[in-house]
Amino acid sequence: MDAKQIYFSEDIAHRLAAIDIGSNSVRLIVAEPLRGGSYRILDEEREPTRLGRTLSSTGRLDAESIRRTLAALRSFKQIAAGFQVDELRTIATCALRQGANGVDFCRRAKEDIGINVEVISADKEARLAFYSVQRAFDLTGKNIVLADIGGGSTEFVLASGNVIEGIHSSPLGAVRLTEVYGSDFTESAKTYEELIAGIERLLRKHTKKPPFAPHLLIGSGGTFTSLAEMIMAQKGQVDLPTRGYTVTRAELS
Repeated sequence: MDAKQIYFSEDIAHRLAAIDIGSNSVRLIVAEPLRGGSYRILDEEREPTRLGRTLSSTGRLDAESIRRTLAALRSFKQIAAGFQVDELRTIATCALRQGANGVDFCRRAKEDIGINVEVISADKEARLAFYSVQRAFDLTGKNIVLADIGGGSTEFVLASGNVIEGIHSSPLGAVRLTEVYGSDFTESAKTYEELIAGIERLLRKHTKKPPFAPHLLIGSGGTFTSLAEMIMAQKGQVDLPTRGYTVTRAELS
């Protein structure tokens, strides 16, 4: 007897899955499109494989990170198959864009696991982040700066309402900066100052002054989620969603 599930409603007969291969982690989302353009998330998975951890020092992806990432892809593909998805799409960003052995990684993913990896440009990565923000928030009449912090890079989108005015990409990734400056500043104020100076130097090099006075800075990515959780914990705000969480300039100063 065929054990495949049979659906009784056309609304739930079509399922999609997406895998995002980042420099810090690999993520899976399984979703069910619904009528009216909305969707229902069925599953979300994350594995911190740190694929880009040696990128700034060697220009290559190291063997252990590759092994862990391929293992995550194999597991995610099995999970997606368990949900009987009709389409699985896998995209990759900075680590595979810049790693000298990124093409070899994609070949192994195809030959060993049967997954086609699409390596997208920094510009497309920024636009996809902006389209997500557009879908979630009303940007009408607002000048915004969207910062999408990843493990290997940070993309900035400058927009007036729903119109993109400019896109800038910088090598300000969380994994990359941790590799260069370390992560423990408790005993080294000098190292922390060097980190801030390095960030400012790269911002001047890779970005330009906005053509407007921004009303909002919208943050995308795990770094902003962690920051929101820390601020919420300090305020005693528990069990609240981080999506859409707002902090004023006065609260940050």
